[in-house]
Amino acid sequence: MALPYVGQSQLLSQLLGEVIASYKPSSIALFGCAGGNGLERISSISVKRVVGIDINQQYLEHTAARYRDHIPRLDLFAGDLGVDQFVFDPVELIFAGLIFKYVETTKLLKQALSMLISGGRLVSVVQLPSPIEDVTPSPYTTLKSLSSVLHMVSPKNLTVLARETGFEIESERVVTATGGKTFQVDTFRA
Repeated sequence: MALPYVGQSQLLSQLLGEVIASYKPSSIALFGCAGGNGLERISSISVKRVVGIDINQQYLEHTAARYRDHIPRLDLFAGDLGVDQFVFDPVELIFAGLIFKYVETTKLLKQALSMLISGGRLVSVVQLPSPIEDVTPSPYTTLKSLSSVLHMVSPKNLTVLARETGFEIESERVVTATGGKTFQVDTFRA
């Protein structure tokens, strides 16, 4: 995702930075936090607590090593957002960048709603249909195995399911990564 001809990591980092600057949350959760992509954009002036959730424990260890001295409260949880339940004090904002394609949508929306304060925001980034392959060709051939678990998430369907779960759509826009793929960024209010 970070390869220059893909540009997805850079885009997600930029979007997280924009969301933090726009909404100035004091607490956020990052679904699929990997190695902490985007957390370098956090200013401890507004964000006091970050909850990171990822299925890969090694990614979380890397995140802890990179950011534990820079983020006042960094809580990291290893587990599968599609299966496991996570319990922590609710946050003001959840950033779900390209995670809905791995998890059943309604289940993830319900999980997100339970993690947000009343009036909190869920920002989702989903890939739009493209002639470019879902998993962009790269030297990392093991990524091809992800193709079997990926499912495209229609922004329209996501909005319908979000409303049924208890969210209201606040904003939507389309952005393009340097690699040419387009993505819909939706902000939902709990």
